[in-house]
Amino acid sequence: DAVDNSYKKKRHEIDNLIESISKEVSNKQVYMPAEYRLIYGRKKLYNELKNLFNQTYNEYRLIMSGNGLLRSIRHGLLDSYVEMAKRGVRIMIISEVNKNNLKEAQYLYEFIPFKHEEGLQIRLNIFDNDKILLGAIQHDEDMSLDRPDDSYILIKDLKLANGFIILFEKLWKNAIDADLVLKKMVI
Repeated sequence: DAVDNSYKKKRHEIDNLIESISKEVSNKQVYMPAEYRLIYGRKKLYNELKNLFNQTYNEYRLIMSGNGLLRSIRHGLLDSYVEMAKRGVRIMIISEVNKNNLKEAQYLYEFIPFKHEEGLQIRLNIFDNDKILLGAIQHDEDMSLDRPDDSYILIKDLKLANGFIILFEKLWKNAIDADLVLKKMVI
């Protein structure tokens, strides 16, 4: 009987402790400190992108210039986009369709329908609502991967990502389906 009572008493104390910890944890949000890392050069960018694509499970948002679309298709990122889509990742792309990238834009649209916006001067990637890869357009006319002076910042910050998602959603809402532009340019 004494062993049984001791067990019940200890079990009750453990249950109370677990309940107390559960209440404490549920009252606090889990906070992950923000991380920032600079990436220099297009080769490093493309390698980083491929790693991030493999770690993306829900949503991927991308804004890129018309030349960025051209480069991404020519340098094999379409395969990564298609792989993500096959895994069930929702992909949203905003880019510019123009005379220089018409063939590549048509090819991309076959696999990943996207939206058109003219004059984009930013490269913005949002991975699973918590990672951002951001870069300004530099040497956009150069189609090679050998640009060592391009620079990007990788940001892992849920709060900052939410702000960029709002920006993306505004642009997405106002952009037009790329197929409409493609049809006009082909005619």
